[in-house]
Amino acid sequence: MNNKYSILFVTLLLLLWQKQCFGRVVYVQIHAEKPGTGSEDEKVEGGSTMSSMEGLGHPSDGLGYTGMLRAACMTNNFGPNAPFYRQPKRIITQHFILQNNGDFINNGHRGHHTSRRMYHQTYALALSLGIDPDEEVCCGGGFDDIINYIYNLPPEDDPILIVNQHGVVSSI
Repeated sequence: MNNKYSILFVTLLLLLWQKQCFGRVVYVQIHAEKPGTGSEDEKVEGGSTMSSMEGLGHPSDGLGYTGMLRAACMTNNFGPNAPFYRQPKRIITQHFILQNNGDFINNGHRGHHTSRRMYHQTYALALSLGIDPDEEVCCGGGFDDIINYIYNLPPEDDPILIVNQHGVVSSI
C-alpha cells in the first residue's frame, strides 16, 4: 500500500514539474511569402510585383500579395476578436538589420539580414493587441536565442507567437 502512495506522489511531482518547466503556450509560424512567390500573387492584377515595402525601397524584402493575405489571416486568428486565450502577449520575430538601431539579442549565428517579412507579417496584429513590435528585444540570432529567451520569461507572458525563417522554425 505504501508503494502505491509513493508512486502516486512521484507522479504528481513529475506532473507539477512538467507544467512548471514545459507548460508554455507558444505558437510558431514561418514567415510569409516574398513578392511574386505566393500562390495568390498571380490572381490579382499587379500581384506578382506587389510588396509591403512599396515606396520604401527594397521591395524584395517585403511581403508579397499572398504574404499580406497571411498577415490579415493572422490578425483574424490571433487578434482582438479571437478568444482571449489565443491572443499572444508577446510576438517574437527575427529582427532586421536596421530595427531598433541593431539593439537586440543576436548571437551572430544567422547574421544580419534586410528582410522585413516577419516584421510586416506581425505588425498589424501587434498594434491591434497593443504590442509595440519595436520594444521586443528578442531576437536576431538563431533558435537557441529564442528558446533561452522564452525559457526565462514568466509564464504570465504566454501565449507567445514566434514568426521566423524556415531554418529557425524547423529547429525549434
